[in-house]
Amino acid sequence: MFSGKILADVRVNKGEKGNFISFMMYETGRGKDAPKIEVTQNFKGEEVPSIVTYLKKFATVIIMGTPYAKMGKDRDGHPVPVLAAFADKIDIVEFATDKERTD
Repeated sequence: MFSGKILADVRVNKGEKGNFISFMMYETGRGKDAPKIEVTQNFKGEEVPSIVTYLKKFATVIIMGTPYAKMGKDRDGHPVPVLAAFADKIDIVEFATDKERTD
């Protein structure tokens, strides 16, 4: 289980291997070195889940699912480990305010 704030609006990805939503979040309560987590959740069919409407930048969420690690790249193209999670359940704890979204 992870809890934290979403760093950018959710992305909807449709591809040959299936449809999924994804976003980056950081865990709250961990200070300035809070880990960033890449979250994905599959969905069936062509209809985008209604929760996507509310998964906006700075919304606070709780993610329940399976954590895993993978290799990504930093800004300079060097390999770096990435913490990620396949979300079974996403709960919105607090919606992003208009003020947060415009700052």
